[in-house]
Amino acid sequence: SRNRTVTRLHMCQMRNASIGVAALSWYPSGLKDEQGIHDHDELLNLLLDEATACNMEVAIHIEPYRSRTPSSVRDDLKFLISCHGNHPALHKRKPEGRHRSWLPADKQDLALPVVYVYDSYQSSPQQWAQLLEPKGSMSIRGTEVDAIMICLWVERQHGEYLVSGGFDGAYTYFASDGFVYGSTSLNWPAMASLAAQHGSFFVPSVGPGYDDLKVRPWNG
Repeated sequence: SRNRTVTRLHMCQMRNASIGVAALSWYPSGLKDEQGIHDHDELLNLLLDEATACNMEVAIHIEPYRSRTPSSVRDDLKFLISCHGNHPALHKRKPEGRHRSWLPADKQDLALPVVYVYDSYQSSPQQWAQLLEPKGSMSIRGTEVDAIMICLWVERQHGEYLVSGGFDGAYTYFASDGFVYGSTSLNWPAMASLAAQHGSFFVPSVGPGYDDLKVRPWNG
């Protein structure tokens, strides 16, 4: 909703349920999904302001828009940070593990925006490494557009994005246990272990009460 009163109500309901961060599926200005009718950056401005009122924060979830590449994501980060980087409701965290070790001492404890990259597997780990490894040709590490970047882990082989792609962490997105490798809770200990071995973190996605059988009956 673009209704400010409704948005604040929803934010406060989340806060009352002990949720601290809402993630916005974000497209660059001028782009949107097939159901989209509003510019996502307009929505981000609204969400950030109303999140502040409810002691909430907002994280960015970059969608797989047409022709998205690691290079275009660098442009996205530059835009997001220049426009919203100082907003108190933009979700940030301090770098950890290898990311922290890549930074000079005066930047190791600076909180950075948290950005999820949906369908990150559409580009290879080697392509992402050019953006996310410190020696990459267009590296963001230690620059004004640095961020905590989290890739999507769907299939077993997507662990390679943590091993050699330079991502800070990986999330699983799907809330149906067993739907894919990444959303199968029996796999989570091994996934968390692989992440830790490479100085990154693992974010398993859960959805208490989630039931998608009406639209995905095969999950039954």
